[in-house]
Amino acid sequence: MSKGVKQIIKEYGLIGQYILQSLEVMVSRTSNLKLKMSSNVVSNMVESLSLTSESNRFGKIMISGSEAQAVIRSVISIANKDGYIVITTVKGTSHLSFPHLKSKKLSAVSASKPRNKTREISGNKPKDIDEVVDLIRTDHSEVEDPVFTATEFYDYWQERGWRRKTGDIKDWKATLRRWIRSPYNNKSDSLPNLKINSL
Repeated sequence: MSKGVKQIIKEYGLIGQYILQSLEVMVSRTSNLKLKMSSNVVSNMVESLSLTSESNRFGKIMISGSEAQAVIRSVISIANKDGYIVITTVKGTSHLSFPHLKSKKLSAVSASKPRNKTREISGNKPKDIDEVVDLIRTDHSEVEDPVFTATEFYDYWQERGWRRKTGDIKDWKATLRRWIRSPYNNKSDSLPNLKINSL
């Protein structure tokens, strides 16, 4: 908790804390995380915070409209001096913002994976090796050992990031059909013919 927030709570108690939190909520609901400040905004805050009504959130604490406006301005001033709130003026218009609130766009970018590190595979690929085994068993009954073929196919393309030299694989099922037809990937052809010479 910053010194300014502590001072606000010390001077104004729950009302000061409530004003500060309400301002933060109002700013977080804006698209650019900046609240345009004007006398109307402070007046509207007095009404929306129910600081002058009999049924306010603080029980019997009652303050007049002008007192409520003074409290709101004081809370903003203390928080601004402390840096908890930043007030910027552009072309004669003041805007209030909270430095610790991050833009939704910025947080979405920071939450995404860094671009230089492992690239997200955007091409079409099976969700796991079991999907490859199931497809071979149902659509390719000519394959003698579906688990071996699926493992070889899946490991080969997983190692390459499901990419060819020309780009991402667009249809992994077509790639599997081609893999099965290829004479280089048959289990029987993978072992060389060994001739044993008798003595």
